[in-house]
Amino acid sequence: MTKKKEKDPHAVHLGKLGGNARTRKLTAARRQEIARKAAQARWSKIQSDSLRP
Repeated sequence: MTKKKEKDPHAVHLGKLGGNARTRKLTAARRQEIARKAAQARWSKIQSDSLRP
């Protein structure tokens, strides 16, 4: 039987703060660029999967 490790609640809280800090630091144009790149990666994966026999 494996015992599941519980996460340190303080570490979880600090991890959540990191994403918010990064969002505030990025400009609107940079966030849009990141979102566009992510969407393109998702769509290219879907299109390449649909082309397979």
